[in-house]
Amino acid sequence: MYNELLEYCNECINNPKSDLLKTTGYNKAFTDYVSAIITKLVMYAGLKIKSIKALVRSDINEIVNTLNINNYRIHLPDELSSQIRNYLVIRDSIAGNDPKGALFITNQGKELTSNASMFEVLSAILQSREAESVAKFVIMQQIKTGIPLGQIKKLTGFSYITCLHCAELVEQENERTDKNSINRLLDSRLRSLPLYDKL
Repeated sequence: MYNELLEYCNECINNPKSDLLKTTGYNKAFTDYVSAIITKLVMYAGLKIKSIKALVRSDINEIVNTLNINNYRIHLPDELSSQIRNYLVIRDSIAGNDPKGALFITNQGKELTSNASMFEVLSAILQSREAESVAKFVIMQQIKTGIPLGQIKKLTGFSYITCLHCAELVEQENERTDKNSINRLLDSRLRSLPLYDKL
C-alpha cells in the first residue's frame, strides 16, 4: 500500500493531467497535485491535519531543504524537496510569496482548508480520504527507529494516546516475529537492573 501510494503521488506531481495554472472553477489536476505533496509530507513525517494546516510559506527553506513544523526543523528528502520547490513557484505565481500566507492553497489562491481536498489522492489507492492510517504507519516506523514518543507527539501533532496505540502495534508485531529474541532482551534488561542483585 505504501509503495503504491507513493508511486501514485509522484505520478500526480510529476505528470499532472491538465493545466495546473487554471485559476477559475475547480481544477482536479491542481487539487491532486497539492494533495499528493501533502500526502507525501504525511508519508514522511506522520503529520496530523492540524499541523499541516498551520504551515505557512516561511516554514519552507528552499535553500537548505528544511521544513519548520511544530517547533522542529526537519530536512526533507531530496525528491520531495524538489517537488515542493516546483510547487512553490506555482503557488507564489497564484497567491504571492507572503511569508505568513498559508503554505497550501487552492487554485484560486485561497488557503486550503478542506480535509477532503487535502487528501484527495488517498481515495484512488485506499478508497478513503482518511490520512490518519497513513500517519499511524509512519509513526510506527518512527518508533521502530527509536524516536522517543514525546518527540513523535510534538512533531506529528498526534496525542499520546495515538502514539501509545502505535507503540502497542509495534510491540504486537515484534512479538509475532521473534518471541525468543524478545525474551532474551527482556531477561537481560531485567537482570541488569540494580534491584536484581539486591533481591
